[in-house]
Amino acid sequence: MAAAYMEFDMTKNTNEATGYKVAFKNWPTKLAGPKPSQALLDQVHALGCRAGKQALAMAMYAREGGASDGQVKAACIAGWGSSGSHHNKRRDLVGAGLVKEINKGVSDAQGHKVYAIQLTAKGTAKLAKPVEAKPAKPAKAAKAAKEKPVAVVTEPVPGVSPEVQAQATA
Repeated sequence: MAAAYMEFDMTKNTNEATGYKVAFKNWPTKLAGPKPSQALLDQVHALGCRAGKQALAMAMYAREGGASDGQVKAACIAGWGSSGSHHNKRRDLVGAGLVKEINKGVSDAQGHKVYAIQLTAKGTAKLAKPVEAKPAKPAKAAKAAKEKPVAVVTEPVPGVSPEVQAQATA
């Protein structure tokens, strides 16, 4: 059944870019359980989770065995100093059909409810789509040098006949 869990590898390394390095360094294994894998973090990012606590919570729910509120809060506090269980995002992903909830039993060893999610076919299809890179903006063409209008002097120039001056301004 482990194959049914999110096991999609993306090349983006979110540990360095989003601050998970600090969270994983301070990871409270006794309170939060095992760290979610880089692949799980990449997957929840691809499903639309914000980097940081929200994605970490979803990755913890997606790991084998799921996670309780206490585990998620302990991990978030260790990494960012504040917590949250992010159930709204989990419900949004379920409502969008990207993941489904798995019944992991009533509680963990401490008597807390365990939440677990698993990719659906729709979620797998979303992950399988190649990420469309935004087309690069075309380089701005060098602005054509606009010729500034030259002020035309209509006053007679001393020593030049009026006919020559008329021809020069025409």
